[in-house]
Amino acid sequence: MNIHVFTLGRSGDEANLVIKENDLPSVQATFYKNNRGGDITYHGPGQIVGYPILDLDFFFTDIHKYLRFLEEAVILTLKDCVALGRAYSKVFIPIAIA
Repeated sequence: MNIHVFTLGRSGDEANLVIKENDLPSVQATFYKNNRGGDITYHGPGQIVGYPILDLDFFFTDIHKYLRFLEEAVILTLKDCVALGRAYSKVFIPIAIA
């Protein structure tokens, strides 16, 4: 069983994979190309990941506005459950819990 997974989105660059593809099995990792947006993403133990499924064209015409909305919704949801270190910025979308 591979516990470490790297995925590459449509606009990604394989050069951003931090390990040689040939070496992935030795560290129990796999690599997949998929049709999502973005670049390289690491998925591994301890992460909590949410995938909203909705038609963005129906709800939002501005993807950046949607991302800010989603970011704030996650922060407000988590703030009462865990100690948020507010380790996020208006530049980077990922929300880190300190």
